[in-house]
Amino acid sequence: MRCLPAGVLVSIVLPLFFIGAPVSVSAQSANELRQENERLRARVAELDSQLQRATRRISRLETEIRKLRQSRPGAEAPEGTPRDGNDPGEVSADLPEDPFSAPDSMYQALHKEYEQELGAEPRETAAEIGRFKRKAQGWARKAALRHRKPVQWLLRVIDMQPGEGRQELVVTLAVLNQQTRQPIGVPFDLTVNRRETARFEDAGKNALVEIAGVFAAKPRYDAEAEASGVFNVPRLVGPYVVFDFDLSINSLQVIQEIEE
Repeated sequence: MRCLPAGVLVSIVLPLFFIGAPVSVSAQSANELRQENERLRARVAELDSQLQRATRRISRLETEIRKLRQSRPGAEAPEGTPRDGNDPGEVSADLPEDPFSAPDSMYQALHKEYEQELGAEPRETAAEIGRFKRKAQGWARKAALRHRKPVQWLLRVIDMQPGEGRQELVVTLAVLNQQTRQPIGVPFDLTVNRRETARFEDAGKNALVEIAGVFAAKPRYDAEAEASGVFNVPRLVGPYVVFDFDLSINSLQVIQEIEE
């Protein structure tokens, strides 16, 4: 059997090696595209769900506002209500400064803190954006640890709707000033579990209740949330940080029941 010279073997093997290389790269690229497509589909589904919840909430609140205006034509706007012409995510300066007065007060406090720490940070180039995102992620984590405290709130039960999970309830609530009983900021939705569902159902819609619990800010890092979307959803503390909170109710006392 004849042996081929080493140079001839090299000239045969190398082309075969490079012929196979593009196949591997192509397969890897296709896999990456599939993963990116799945990620985008999940993101679109999440945003669609947020939009539907926001639309339902706006519809409920518009109905409630019409009822309030009919029953109290000369009533003043709630403390901290966005004024005509303002950005939907903004609240007026007459909100209580204590961030634990209401969710809108917490949002306002977090927004100020965010601007003080990250407002001047550059984010023009890809490298600057990368650094900014890392700082925003760290800021959100630290802010969540700083803002947690027991609270006692006077609340108006505005609406109750079934939640997504079994035996869950989405309750629309307004925090009221303890002395004037005027709303502080705008109403908010709270998803409650089975035990709390029974409490609110016993109280009934439009009831005035006093709760004791723990209120905690939960600012959340979101690499895709550079700016607010439709209806200011998600509600941004600042670029890449979304506002959220948690209210754990320990006790609930009905102060007044109002028939619809």
